[in-house]
Amino acid sequence: MAIPNYAFFDLETRKLASHFSDGWGAEIELPDGSKTQSNILRMEFGMACVFDNQGIRFYDDPMDCLVALMDGSVDALVSYNGERFDIPVLLGSAEDQFAGGKLELTSGFKATYDLLKGKSIDLLRVVEGTLGHRVKLDQITQAMFDQKKEGSGETWWPDYNSGDLRLQTCAVNYLLGDVMQLYKIYGVAHELGKLAYIDQLGQPKRFDCKVPTAETLKGVPF
Repeated sequence: MAIPNYAFFDLETRKLASHFSDGWGAEIELPDGSKTQSNILRMEFGMACVFDNQGIRFYDDPMDCLVALMDGSVDALVSYNGERFDIPVLLGSAEDQFAGGKLELTSGFKATYDLLKGKSIDLLRVVEGTLGHRVKLDQITQAMFDQKKEGSGETWWPDYNSGDLRLQTCAVNYLLGDVMQLYKIYGVAHELGKLAYIDQLGQPKRFDCKVPTAETLKGVPF
């Protein structure tokens, strides 16, 4: 039996909500009925990292990344808030959704979103569904591995685009670090059915966490 191919995926953007006069923008409905913010589609793809059975790969072109994720060899796409952030950023960067300045999701966006959603394991959605509220990836990595992120998404694009090798290296490692944390967190949840996060008082909180698998995605809704 072939080993399922899990693609652990994260990306960073060139722009932030602070770049727009209306911040995150208006709430919009995605093809699956979930909600996100309109300016996420305008944040511009910076770089993505994918870790799967083929190893670690970086993409600086959104179309190249999209082709890799859509490939039939990918059985499951594991992200943290990918369904409401990373995938909309990727699709918004690959094709303009603001023709004439007005947002209107194209048929290509909708079809591709549905394809990627069909093999998506969004760990934030799983955690939020279990706890009833959101927690950051960093809150989980602190509780599980006693590690804090080095660097910041706020400065990622200026650092990566700086021409300073030290800053560029830190930016690449920041992105890679998130992907490898996803890999470890998913592995623990899959094997033990439990995770933990650091709460607002700085205390670790354990919780049961059942994650979907590549097998359960095939015809079995989660």
